[in-house]
Amino acid sequence: MAFVNLWRRLAGSIPGLPPNYAQTLINDALDAIYEANNWSWQIIESGWITPSVVQAGTITAAVGVNTITADAAAKASWNAIPAGTFITQMQVRLPAYALYDIVAYNPTTGVATLDRPWMEPGGANLSYMLYQAYYTSPVSDFKRWLAVRDFTNAALLDWWSWKQKDVDGVDPQRTVFQNPSKVIPYKIDTRAGTSTPGYMRFELYPQPLSVLPYSLYLLRKGPLLSAPTDTLPYPLTEKLVFARARMLAYEWKEAQKGEGVKRGSGADYSFLYQAAEREYDGGERAAAGPHCGGELQAVKKVDRDIYDQSLATLQRNIPAIGAPYYSAVTGQANVGNFG
Repeated sequence: MAFVNLWRRLAGSIPGLPPNYAQTLINDALDAIYEANNWSWQIIESGWITPSVVQAGTITAAVGVNTITADAAAKASWNAIPAGTFITQMQVRLPAYALYDIVAYNPTTGVATLDRPWMEPGGANLSYMLYQAYYTSPVSDFKRWLAVRDFTNAALLDWWSWKQKDVDGVDPQRTVFQNPSKVIPYKIDTRAGTSTPGYMRFELYPQPLSVLPYSLYLLRKGPLLSAPTDTLPYPLTEKLVFARARMLAYEWKEAQKGEGVKRGSGADYSFLYQAAEREYDGGERAAAGPHCGGELQAVKKVDRDIYDQSLATLQRNIPAIGAPYYSAVTGQANVGNFG
């Protein structure tokens, strides 16, 4: 069933429900279902390639100014960066000083615009390092990692145990350079003029200075419905989404009742909510027992085999110590070696 049919059906079944709000409730219901499980269609495969460090020539910088200028040798090297690597994804620094994002670059003048004013030693003929320390998630709706692999060196990168404070404690100046072993959350992409606004960025540590490919396996949240012809990802059903949307619509209708409404007059939307909840996930599942789930549990069962099969390609021959452990029973990954 297409998006337009879903929200029209919802609006037609709830008296007084505005069509525009019906569209919002359908997507709110879909968002809740996305978060209720790890689904097979949320698994994404992608990759990163770390570029080689560039150090040819020198730069000129002035304290308090958000631009730097490459000399002839540096400009030639910057202009020769291989296709597929963008200088606006890279960072520049003086050795042992802070990293600056390059947000714009003029290949004719050799002037690079930085994400903030330069606050390191200024002057001409400054030795520098241009490389990529931070990497953007392949999708805007990143949920969590499943695996990050360095096939070249048969290594599994640790994405689960380190935060920025951990690497700050052992290497605050970021002067350790070798093949990365950690994928560390950095910050949301808010760079000026970025093509990935709102995407999550990650730091590879130790910081890489040579070309290596990395294979990424991750879970995304999933796109909401927008165009009238948009449909639900398999195996989600119209019945499932409609039941969850009705719960939200009945909550909205119950909230519309004013203090002047007489007891017992009109529809009992709290009762209708409970009926929709039972259809959605079995209602009070703890009291009813583990096998009394509603439409959500039925769809989870359909998807579990597909999800497990997809995860089979990510299994490690020797599990990393402390790596999240996947349970086929719950369909979830636990942090630590717990079943």
